[in-house]
Amino acid sequence: MKILLVQTSWLGDTILSTPVISGIKAVNPDAELWMMTTPLASVLVERDPHLAGVLSYDKRNKDSGLSGFLRMLGRIRQLKFDVVYSLHKSYRTALLLRLCGIPVRIGFSDAKLRFFYHQTRRRKMDDHDVARNLSLLSGEISIEALDKQLRLFPPEKTEVSQEVHNVLSRIDHYAVLVPGSAWNTKMWPWQGYQEVAKHLLEKGFQVVLL
Repeated sequence: MKILLVQTSWLGDTILSTPVISGIKAVNPDAELWMMTTPLASVLVERDPHLAGVLSYDKRNKDSGLSGFLRMLGRIRQLKFDVVYSLHKSYRTALLLRLCGIPVRIGFSDAKLRFFYHQTRRRKMDDHDVARNLSLLSGEISIEALDKQLRLFPPEKTEVSQEVHNVLSRIDHYAVLVPGSAWNTKMWPWQGYQEVAKHLLEKGFQVVLL
């Protein structure tokens, strides 16, 4: 069986979606699993040993517009997936997957054009976002039994830029803080980061700002 997992939202959303990768493998251990995501997020998931491959969909740049849509449509069709799980809930994603003709399409019940999916699952909005994403597998496996750890596989040291290597080689036992967001509504006040940094320093960490 060949399965596609779709998450083409923002980088943070993709990180919070990574437990679904191991969840799908728990349901279908022998399946060949692929993931479609953004170019930025592709770098984060391409080293995941559970994934046979990654489709990078640059929907805001080179794959934008009708020509990019049709190009991605052709790429997905060529891979002949049997099942697709879609975490992304947009009109474009629903239409793209419908036109690909994947035999079994599974999405959320609050997705746009949800009637394009063969099966829809309800998102548990009162849960952590990781649990919400895993609810896409509800009915197939006990969500409580699934591993909720984020799956992040950093590049080899040889792939890290010399500038980053020079910084990290001078410090030990460090924590990285990444203040800011693409959305003002998601930005935590700087005072919060300051308090976290103080706490980490007291615990013996050195703090790196990215």
